[in-house]
Amino acid sequence: MSKSILVIGGGPGGASCAYWLSRNGVEVHLVEKKRYPREKACGDGLTPRAIKQLLDMGFDFDGIDLHKVEGLRAYAGDLKIEMPWPDHSEYPDWGATMRRADLDGIVARMAEAEGAIAPIYSIADIFKDPQYAARETITTVEHPVLGPLKMPNVIPKMGKTPGRIKHPGAGLGEHNNEIFCGEFGVSETELAELVDRGVL
Repeated sequence: MSKSILVIGGGPGGASCAYWLSRNGVEVHLVEKKRYPREKACGDGLTPRAIKQLLDMGFDFDGIDLHKVEGLRAYAGDLKIEMPWPDHSEYPDWGATMRRADLDGIVARMAEAEGAIAPIYSIADIFKDPQYAARETITTVEHPVLGPLKMPNVIPKMGKTPGRIKHPGAGLGEHNNEIFCGEFGVSETELAELVDRGVL
């Protein structure tokens, strides 16, 4: 039986998943909404376990702008604790910091080289893609102020319990009265004062 997998998100996790699936003969489509290179706010640190995964994939660290680290250092006031990576028979004794702007694109290209089909989608591309339309990945929900609003649909869809989106989410401050007055015991007069002062 043939299999086809859609991996949404071309970060190191998604791209490495696409890499291993493709390497094992599975048809994979890797989708990323932004174009490489792109910065990410987190995830620059690579532990020895992550380094091993990349080495197993054939990642070439030579010539890459990275900083090797021998462990972790934690600060709490005047207290400093240094924790070197433990000696391990399977994992290397070093980690690294590496910019996501460099790492993500390289891993995605490795997945593509293994056979993963890896279009780099913009949001506009997603809305035009016939596969997204056929799977009803994007749905339209009525917003009380904005009118019809397109947003991600329920994923995955189950045969007997498919799920549905009933509303686009609460408006700003919609439940303030319920929470502050009902749960925290704030009076309606106090709540109105907090709103007038811009606290809420």
